[in-house]
Amino acid sequence: MTIGMKTVVNAKPAGDIPMVLKLLVRQRDLYKLMGEFSVQQAECVEKGETEELLKVLSQRQYLVDSLMETNAELTPYRERWDSIVANMTEGIKTQVNSLVDEVEGQLREILKRDDVTQKNLQAAKAEVGQQLQQSRHTGAAMGAYRGAAAGAYAANQVAARYMDNRG
Repeated sequence: MTIGMKTVVNAKPAGDIPMVLKLLVRQRDLYKLMGEFSVQQAECVEKGETEELLKVLSQRQYLVDSLMETNAELTPYRERWDSIVANMTEGIKTQVNSLVDEVEGQLREILKRDDVTQKNLQAAKAEVGQQLQQSRHTGAAMGAYRGAAAGAYAANQVAARYMDNRG
């Protein structure tokens, strides 16, 4: 049971089993949501949707915070894991192992997808940097052209002339 931010464990390990299951289910559900947001994040990066990406990142941060809280709540049980598992029935052990396997699988997928997304984001960043560099070179060339054109007008003392439609 949780009181404030502190998890209270039972004196008997068998009494901890329902809470352990509850926390593992919550952890699995949070990782499922994290996986969904990981997919959305990848899509935002691919499409260049910056505003939407920021929203997804904000939502993911909320999930990370929730996962950290859940992990903190699991800590006292992890410290006594062997005695808790010793009091589980085979059915409960199977359920716990399934939940842990699911979480580990989801985490692997999230990390793999996020790695690809990070590489795509770095490539996009490099492309934008290259475009900015080209823009600077183009701007410098235009500036040089303007300067040369202004110099030519000044040297020939050409005045601006406006013509109406008769010439």
